[in-house]
Amino acid sequence: MKHIVLILVLLTSGPFSFALDAVDDRLIEHAEAYQSEEIVLEKLVNYLIKACDTETEKAEIIYYWIAQNISYNVDGYLDGSYQTDTQNILRTRVGVCEDYADLYRDMARLAGLEAYAVRGYAKGLDAESDMGFQAMNHAWNIVKVGGEYKFLDSCWGSGIVMPNKELVIYYPKMQLQYILTLPREMLDTHLPADPLWQLSKTPIDMQAFLGEGNKTYLNCSSSNPYPVVKKLAAFKELNAYGQAVVSYTRSYKFHPTDANLECLMLAYQHAGYELLQGDFDAQKIHRGISFYKRSAQLLQKMEVKTIRAELLVEDAQQAIEYGYHRLSTKF
Repeated sequence: MKHIVLILVLLTSGPFSFALDAVDDRLIEHAEAYQSEEIVLEKLVNYLIKACDTETEKAEIIYYWIAQNISYNVDGYLDGSYQTDTQNILRTRVGVCEDYADLYRDMARLAGLEAYAVRGYAKGLDAESDMGFQAMNHAWNIVKVGGEYKFLDSCWGSGIVMPNKELVIYYPKMQLQYILTLPREMLDTHLPADPLWQLSKTPIDMQAFLGEGNKTYLNCSSSNPYPVVKKLAAFKELNAYGQAVVSYTRSYKFHPTDANLECLMLAYQHAGYELLQGDFDAQKIHRGISFYKRSAQLLQKMEVKTIRAELLVEDAQQAIEYGYHRLSTKF
């Protein structure tokens, strides 16, 4: 309980470069006017962008709608009962940070914007900030407007979670410092797990994020820059499963913890599962088997083998057997 409270209470503290001086009343009113008992995402987005003339306004009005309509799922987070799913957040009107990030990404893409959900580390006031992060604990967005990539956090931007006696309560309160800000301006509090999403030629490392030194990722410098443009272009060429594999691979290399290794194992399995399905294609099935084998091999890198990781290996072994069965029977 302490962990979530101390992370989200940061919403009202710290120096930030505000991207907006004030909300756009015209866009706010347009977002407020949308009424529907059952929300269909495409219809909602089409309605919202009717009031927009620019990419910036599209990005802005989606942020406003989410801030007005989605509340933080405190109970679900605390007892682990939440399920990250776009349709679920629209139905229940509550979600955790991943829900906010995935919903914003999906709405932005329907509006014709280039948008991504970013996982990473958000600083709180608890001891974890000093000890270092063992696992990703937050999610937010990168969206491209006017030819420039901007940072956006609709979860932190929609309200504040604070303790009230024996309870933890969510207070709706729109925060403008988390909308359309340059990514580098948020590195005091938000560190992408995949260094690509710092969108910098000299991305910082975890030690610098924790204030332990003026270091950069892979010792990048002005004379030896991180190849952001090249890596981003390659990333865009992949499907969602391939993107997850390369992103979590970079995330583990950037901060090699068991929790991040477990995420990479799961990414390999999701990609492998996709390759094993559908009509018979020997090449795809062989690739799917190799992905599951890679997932199982990663267990050996773990310092402390978790029950979940061992279960993932069991799943991988079953999937490998299934793949070989498909190859032998050609079905």
